[in-house]
Amino acid sequence: MLSRLSYSYSPQNIELKGPAPPPGLFSVPRSSQKSYNKSYHHSRGSQLMRKYQPKYQSRFKKHYQNMIRANRYTEADFKTVEEQILSGQPVAEKYDDHVIKSRKPQRALFIKGSWLLIYEIVGKTVRFLDTGRHGEI
Repeated sequence: MLSRLSYSYSPQNIELKGPAPPPGLFSVPRSSQKSYNKSYHHSRGSQLMRKYQPKYQSRFKKHYQNMIRANRYTEADFKTVEEQILSGQPVAEKYDDHVIKSRKPQRALFIKGSWLLIYEIVGKTVRFLDTGRHGEI
């Protein structure tokens, strides 16, 4: 289509002869515009479907990195559970999501094997408090 167009340029004006380009051909696509949401550091597509915003406690961040570095578990294992919690969906039964009796508002679930996640929901925020193997927490 571009081969049928003829261009002529002079310092006073720019002239384009031929059919008009389709709308949006020379505009910047939305995907190239920069937007960064600091509240969520994972690049996931279901960010718009969230009911809660995550908040990561420093203890959680430290223990999470240790679990990933040990190469026993992967980030994908955690992200599947995290997305279910943040979207407000009920967590699958295989994770055994339950209330901690001694710390009433806090909940715990098993991500994979003995990998435990402790979190609580406060208003519109999910606070990820701690993670690790069941015997270590």
